[in-house]
Amino acid sequence: MIGIREADGLWHLETEGGALSARALANLAGPWIDGVAALDTEPHARMVNTTRGAHLVMSLPERFRGHGIMTMSGLDHPFYCFPWRDRHFIGPTEVSSTEDPDTVRPETSEKHELLANLDRQLPGLDFDLGETPIGWAGLRPLTHEPSTMMAARMRIIHSLGRRTGPKFVALTNGSIGAHAITATDLANAIGLSSANRHTPPVLAHAPGQGDAHVRHLTDLLWRREGSIWDGDAGEAQVSQAATALAQQLGWDEARRKAEIAAFRSEQAKMRYAVN
Repeated sequence: MIGIREADGLWHLETEGGALSARALANLAGPWIDGVAALDTEPHARMVNTTRGAHLVMSLPERFRGHGIMTMSGLDHPFYCFPWRDRHFIGPTEVSSTEDPDTVRPETSEKHELLANLDRQLPGLDFDLGETPIGWAGLRPLTHEPSTMMAARMRIIHSLGRRTGPKFVALTNGSIGAHAITATDLANAIGLSSANRHTPPVLAHAPGQGDAHVRHLTDLLWRREGSIWDGDAGEAQVSQAATALAQQLGWDEARRKAEIAAFRSEQAKMRYAVN
């Protein structure tokens, strides 16, 4: 997106792919919220403070499959070991951060911190990280509050539009994926009537098949099938999926190989250093 402006009772968005118009906008860009709001022709106050967190994936003995534990770390932060497909993940870490959300990657120091926490909470636990440990790191879009040490831990729906103009809202420290009440509150905030709210359809086919929005291998394995979250970060699916998409979308061999390389570049962002 390149720009946002209000005119004629609508919001007009300029993107690299062309112009769009909308009767209401919801800025749900997470740690990028302030950057998106800055594209508006009108200025907006800062809304987000970010903290950085990381998780680490591991294999535990079969007897632990499907079982997890949640406790508090030595810093009095939540710490958990939860089932994740055929593995478990531990975390999170938390430190204040002002880094670019696009460049966040799991770091070796975070891996060591997570393992130290695990040893304090579950001493002697037998686990296997594999040859190349995987996990994820990101920034939490908490609510900006200058008087707090890191950020305010309260969900806020910010009103960004004029009182009498089309609705423009933003959400900090909230999730519409995890909390249905937040989705309802957002719908109310932008004036979406109950008659225009719909339950998402249940797909009658496998994810990605015949999906017009799947244009890249990463679209399929990450955003549709979620194979990136498997224990091998989707590696077992790469070749077969790339061949199937090549046939579906008419790729030549060079394009198929380029798509595999691009996906593996995304995989690398989830891998910790071996040391």
